[in-house]
Amino acid sequence: MSYGPTLHSLMKHILIFLVVLLFAPFSVAESSFFDDLDLDPFDFEGLTPRYAYVHDENLIGHMHYVGASYYTRVGAAHEGPTLRAGFGKDGEKINLAYTDGFSFMHVDFGLSYYFLNTDNERDLEGVELLALELGVRFWVVQIIGMHSEETSYVSLGFGF
Repeated sequence: MSYGPTLHSLMKHILIFLVVLLFAPFSVAESSFFDDLDLDPFDFEGLTPRYAYVHDENLIGHMHYVGASYYTRVGAAHEGPTLRAGFGKDGEKINLAYTDGFSFMHVDFGLSYYFLNTDNERDLEGVELLALELGVRFWVVQIIGMHSEETSYVSLGFGF
């Protein structure tokens, strides 16, 4: 039984829903909502978008890694939870992490779960698809390391 295309479709619908949910308040012409709203999405406070292009992720090939973080300020630093989804050539993954950062450097640490396509050459299933993930970002360069029961690797990504 194949769950690949159904899961892929579901993840795309969830991503579209999140994008609409994030940008729906901006479609209102006049509202007091804008009086107290911080319109700079990259000031590392509140809901902040995340994106990375990873050229060769070991399990799912080249992927687009999208999501959002909810940062709170702690002095000059910022920290908070991050939820991301990776859409790759050979599968998808979801990641729930905690991000801590300052200025130009961020560190993400969390859990990822992979959904491999049926034609993926990797023969992994169940708990083997659950992984610890550590990401370090310097400006727009990201180094993403993954460790699971079956494999460990590091990938290079570019994004914000």
